[in-house]
Amino acid sequence: MGPPPSSRSHEGTFKAGRAVPDPDGQSVMTMGRALSAVAGWKGEDIAITTTGPQLPMSHVSFRELEQRSDRMARAYASFKVEGNDFVAIMLPTGVEFVVVSFACWKLGATPSNVGSRLTFREREEIVRLATPSLVAGVPSFKDPQMRIHEGTRCLPEGFEPGPDMLAEPLPDRVASSWLVATSGGSTGRPKLIALAEPSLVTMRDLSDCGKPVMLGGFSTLGGGVAEGVDLVPAPLSHNAPFHCAMHGVLSASHQVLLTKFDAERALQLVEECRCTFAYLVPTMMKRIWDLPIRVREKYNVSSLHGVFHMAAPCPRWLKEVWCHWLGPEIIWELYGPTEAIAWTLINGVEWMSRPKLDGLNLVGKAKVGELRILHPETRAELPPRNMGEVWMRHHERRITYCYYGATSVRDADGWETVGDMGAIDEDGYLHLGDRRKDMVLVGGANIYPAEIEAVLEEHPAVKSAVVVGLPDADLGQALHGVLFTGGDTATSEELQLFLKERLESKKVPRQFTWAEDHLRGDDGKCRRAEVASWVLSRIEAHKVPPTSKL
Repeated sequence: MGPPPSSRSHEGTFKAGRAVPDPDGQSVMTMGRALSAVAGWKGEDIAITTTGPQLPMSHVSFRELEQRSDRMARAYASFKVEGNDFVAIMLPTGVEFVVVSFACWKLGATPSNVGSRLTFREREEIVRLATPSLVAGVPSFKDPQMRIHEGTRCLPEGFEPGPDMLAEPLPDRVASSWLVATSGGSTGRPKLIALAEPSLVTMRDLSDCGKPVMLGGFSTLGGGVAEGVDLVPAPLSHNAPFHCAMHGVLSASHQVLLTKFDAERALQLVEECRCTFAYLVPTMMKRIWDLPIRVREKYNVSSLHGVFHMAAPCPRWLKEVWCHWLGPEIIWELYGPTEAIAWTLINGVEWMSRPKLDGLNLVGKAKVGELRILHPETRAELPPRNMGEVWMRHHERRITYCYYGATSVRDADGWETVGDMGAIDEDGYLHLGDRRKDMVLVGGANIYPAEIEAVLEEHPAVKSAVVVGLPDADLGQALHGVLFTGGDTATSEELQLFLKERLESKKVPRQFTWAEDHLRGDDGKCRRAEVASWVLSRIEAHKVPPTSKL
C-alpha cells in the first residue's frame, strides 16, 4: 500500500535514494533509530514546546517523545500498518503530530502530513489517491461535516494506545519514501508527492562526546545550529515546517511550535525560549513588521542566529527592512519545489550586495541540481536576464519524487518544470517571478500578480493583498485587487496613485474589493481561483459589471 506499489495507479515507480556512510565518524540510521539515539543522551531535555494565542505552553521531553512514538508504533502495528504503507496524518499542529510521524518511521511506514484544516471533500480526495492503511486524526466522529472515510481505519485526534502497548524499541525498518507531501490547495484538486528518499538520515557525533545528531538538518541550512532552539510557527501540514521540525528534533534541537500564528506571540517566544532559529514565510514577516514599533522592539530577539524564509515570494522592500533590523547575516532564503528536484540558497549579505532584476525576486544560485530558463511555448533556452519558465534537473539526474493525482512535465533528458517563471543572470543567479498559471493576460500583455501584490503591501494601510484576473469584454482579462486592511482606511484612488508611482499603468488594477480577514494562510499562499470566484459572486450579487467600481 506504500510507494512504489505496482497495484496502485500512479505516474511511475522510483528507486529509493542511497545513503553511504562517511569514513569521518558519521553513520547512517533510520529516522526511528535516530530519534532513539538522540533521546538516549538528551533524556529529559525539552524536545517540543507547543503553544498558541491564549494557550499556555506545554512541553514534552526527548525521552517522552521516544516512548510515546514507540507505543504508538506498536498500536499501529496491531492495526496492520506495515512497511511502506501510507498513514494520512489529519491532526492539528502539536506533539501528537510529531509522535505519529515518528511512529510511522519506526514501522518503516510513510507519513503523509495532510493536517486538520481541509474540508471533507479535500480529505476524501487525498484518501482516494493515497489509499492509506490508517487515517490519524479524523476531527470528530460526531460532526456530520467530518465524516469517517469508509473502508479506511480512522483514529480520532487524541488517540492513546492501550496499556498493553509497551514503550519498547521495535525492529529497525526503512521506508522507501520518508514523506508523502500534499499539494494542490492553491491550484485545484489535491495531489500527492511521494519523495524518493528513504527514511534514513546521516548522523554525526557532536563534539566526539557520544552525542549523535543529524548532519545537514533542514534548519541548519539557514543559520540554525545543532542542539539549538527552533521556532516553527507554521502548520506541520505544510512541507517546509514539517521538514524543519522533524529534522530539528533529530538535530537535538528544542522545537517551539505555534498552533496558530500570532505576530507578537512569535516575538515573545523568541525571547522566552531564547530561540536560535526561526522559520518564517513572507506573510509572517509582514505581520511582524506591521506591529507597532514599540511592540516589535520591546522583545529581545538577539538570540537568533538565523531566520529562514521560503514558500512564497518575499517583496524586496520587506526583505530589506528585515536585513536592516536583524542584520543581513541572519536572513536566509531557500527556493525549491516540494519535489526536491533542485534548490537555491542565499544569505542576506549576498542578497544585499547583488543587482536585482526589475519585478523579480533574487533567490540565489543552485546548491542542489541544475537550472535553466526556457521559453514557455517553444521551450527554446533563453539568454540571461530573459523571463521564461524555470526548468530544473537533479544533479544525479535521477527522479526525486512520484506523483499521485498529477503528471510531471519532464523531457527526455530529465529536465522538468513545476510551472515557476523567472530569469537567470550572467552569474547564474536565479531571479524568481510568479507561477505561470497565475499569469493574467491583459490586452495581450503578460502580467504577474506577485509583483503588484508586493507593491500593494508596501502601503501602510494594506495588511494583505491578492490580485486576480477577471473576465473583460475589451481586454480579455482585467486586474482586480482584493485587500485586507485590518481597519485602516485607503481609497481606490489613493491605492491606484500609489501603484502608478511604482509600476507601469498596465499593472494597476481597475478596481479593489475589501476582505474581512487575511487573504493568505500561515504558509503565505492563497487560493486564487477561490478568491476570483468570491469576487465574481460579489459582483453578481451587486449586479455590477466586473469593470465597474463596487
